[in-house]
Amino acid sequence: MTMTPVLQLSKQLAEMPQVLDNKRFAIRQFVSGDVQLWLELRDQSFAREQLGVRKWTQFDFATEFTHRWWWDPSKMWVAEANSEQSSARLLGSVALAMRGQPSNVKPVVHWLMVSPEVRRQGLARSLMSHLELAAYEAGNREIWLETHSAWRAAARFYHALGYCSSD
Repeated sequence: MTMTPVLQLSKQLAEMPQVLDNKRFAIRQFVSGDVQLWLELRDQSFAREQLGVRKWTQFDFATEFTHRWWWDPSKMWVAEANSEQSSARLLGSVALAMRGQPSNVKPVVHWLMVSPEVRRQGLARSLMSHLELAAYEAGNREIWLETHSAWRAAARFYHALGYCSSD
């Protein structure tokens, strides 16, 4: 089985990022009751991707997030429709992870997801602005991410935000 190459990108945060508000969506911090909704969003977000991902359980979520030394729910954002008629479901999410050893860490974009029916409406940009501001306020002036090269739309999006190859 051939592995798809991973793109490693980074961005300098030369000045304080501005949070981009999007009137269509309400962005808030993750709460423990969001786990099942996050898992459903993950399934929807990656269902049509060329390089698919397997379905996750709550145990997988705990392994990826809550059991990690860097886990902080205040560094994970979720988005919902900004409407009283909307059902209880998430439309997007992103987390700020810390990679490396506790003595030498770097901030990393982790699991940016947007539901297919609301893509290209500014939600991903808005989520990323929250993440970048949090990284900047924590004293970080560079942020990293990885994405699969098969996810071409994601790579184009990150490049449009100023992320460059970190080779």
